[in-house]
Amino acid sequence: MPGPRSLAPRPLTAALLSLGLLGSLATACGSKDSPAPTGAGTAPSPNGASSTSSPAAADAGAEPAKGPTEIAHVGTRTITADDLAAAVQARRGADPADVLSELIDATLLAAEARAAGFQATAASADQAIAAEWSRHQFLETARASVTDADLAVWFAERRAANRLVVQTEAQATEIGQTLAAALKVDPENAVRIFEDIRAKSSLQEPTASPAGALFDAQGRNEVGVAIVPLAIAQATFTLEADGAISGPVALAADRFALVQRVGQRPSVDLASAPEEARTHARDSIATKRAVEAAKAHVAKLRAATAVSIDAAALDALRTSLGKSARARKLPVDLRKLRRDQLLGRPENVPGVRDRAEELRKATPQELLKTPPAPKDHTP
Repeated sequence: MPGPRSLAPRPLTAALLSLGLLGSLATACGSKDSPAPTGAGTAPSPNGASSTSSPAAADAGAEPAKGPTEIAHVGTRTITADDLAAAVQARRGADPADVLSELIDATLLAAEARAAGFQATAASADQAIAAEWSRHQFLETARASVTDADLAVWFAERRAANRLVVQTEAQATEIGQTLAAALKVDPENAVRIFEDIRAKSSLQEPTASPAGALFDAQGRNEVGVAIVPLAIAQATFTLEADGAISGPVALAADRFALVQRVGQRPSVDLASAPEEARTHARDSIATKRAVEAAKAHVAKLRAATAVSIDAAALDALRTSLGKSARARKLPVDLRKLRRDQLLGRPENVPGVRDRAEELRKATPQELLKTPPAPKDHTP
């Protein structure tokens, strides 16, 4: 095997989480022990049976069958190119490097389960053992940790907002005045006008939550994770109607925001919430906690185990599967989307993206002079 390199730890992906906590990964392959030496000339036949060539044939110069290409070593375990190819195909062409990371995580969890004497139900492949072990280790504990206080957070009032961020308070004030004047002329299109000016004037925020994501008065999503700054949440909850816009909100010394409320979901009293809704909330919160516990645990397993990959073999497999030598990044992380759906994340309030080309090019002042007419969406 060519010079191995250390595989940098990756977060557990949604596919592994689905495998370990919520179901099964659609792959039939599994890691296996590193092959021990066998008798000369022994190799599997196409139908799965073993065929043994005679010593005479070997002496006659017959070339021995090559073993499977080794992609990665995880402690004493080996992941082959065949294993990885089957997993990638089952994942409908996912990036082989990502799938390999998932297989490594499953191998680590399965090895831990075997060492602990864990008896999986009619399971022998690493992926299936890791699934049962993860449910046993993380999900059951997480379910027991969910309290009524957690459920109260889930059912609290939530609002959604869009925000425009600039460097100075003076800039925010000036843009706020432009917005106020535009809304007097065309109040029915408040969300679209804000979005058009935001697209032209706002600083990029790589970590900003998507417009329309629902949060409570502390900026938390339903499972209690902060998704917007507290200042943004507080400003949003002072706005009395959708489309209303705040004054400048200080985020940092060189960051000020204007906030527009774009959605609202009323609170639900926990005692009156349907049992089905409470069960869904409890399971979703538990799943989130189990996911976080699994991430931290697998990171520890990786740190304590020798993990290496053959970069050349991985690139060769990617090429053979029709991938470029450099992994192609999808514009949308479908695995994260699947995990969010499994976590019961609420539907986002859609942002307004349907803008005419002239509005994309217009300045805020031009928008004031010629406010666009509302679009007719009648079928």
